[in-house]
Amino acid sequence: MFERMINNDFLKEGMPLPNPKPLHKITFLDNPKLYPDMYKEKFQNLDALEVNEIYDILEGSISTILERAAANEEFEKDLLKNDKILNILLRLFVDNSSKGSYLDYISLYRFNSIAVYCFENVPNLANMYIQLGYYANKYMIDKITPIGEVSQEDVTKMMLYFLRGGDPLSNIVRLNNYVIKLPNKIITDYYMFRLYETLCSDLGLVGLSAIAKSVLFDFNIITNDNENKNMSAMINAVLSLIDQNPSITRTVLIDIYNYAFTPVNGKYKGMRISLSKGLSPSEFPMLCQTINLLAMQEQIYLP
Repeated sequence: MFERMINNDFLKEGMPLPNPKPLHKITFLDNPKLYPDMYKEKFQNLDALEVNEIYDILEGSISTILERAAANEEFEKDLLKNDKILNILLRLFVDNSSKGSYLDYISLYRFNSIAVYCFENVPNLANMYIQLGYYANKYMIDKITPIGEVSQEDVTKMMLYFLRGGDPLSNIVRLNNYVIKLPNKIITDYYMFRLYETLCSDLGLVGLSAIAKSVLFDFNIITNDNENKNMSAMINAVLSLIDQNPSITRTVLIDIYNYAFTPVNGKYKGMRISLSKGLSPSEFPMLCQTINLLAMQEQIYLP
């Protein structure tokens, strides 16, 4: 087996072996973990560097570059607008996309925030950052794209808005703000159910509570009929999701109750529908049963 991996020409008698390549002298200055500013020195003369050298530097330093760019450091912000850097970063993301995101969660949040800023405010970088965003978030985008007719580009933007911080409620509100503006013919009850279900598979109970609050409370201002129809799809989806998960229905409803009666800056959040009066027992039997039991047995009255 191993013989097949060796060039047979070198096995012939008298065939000279190739000269060994000179060893590259490694110092601590070449290790980004030991010397975090290494990329700054190297990238001062970017045009003089080979593509593979830039690739290797980015491989070890991209998290530091993103951290400093997020802190508004000009050198790193300029790097993330440089065509050469971005094209090589794209190759790095593509090469590693089969393993999940190349970035750790904090670096991914930082990258996604920068990507959103660029595709919203820097037109000449928009397409590049959408491509980068796809490969940085591919593990989630590939789960969501097949469930409906929403384009891969729109799903990529959804994930760039969604995966930008550690607070599940804020993440879902940003995602909903984007989804609500898409054409209502593709934002069906089924699509929203499958979308939220997929997100919950990663976020668990905390995610379902966050999704419920993001939809049932007044986070989005509805400005037209298209948005109104999309919001209806979101509401039906989240109610169905709670109803079809009886093991956590009670827990989610209590979380909604506590949120409804906890003022923020002295104000209570308004709800879009009445859970105690606005639901059909034939459509949401488990939900209605649990709401009634909470009222009768525990004096917890859902708004």
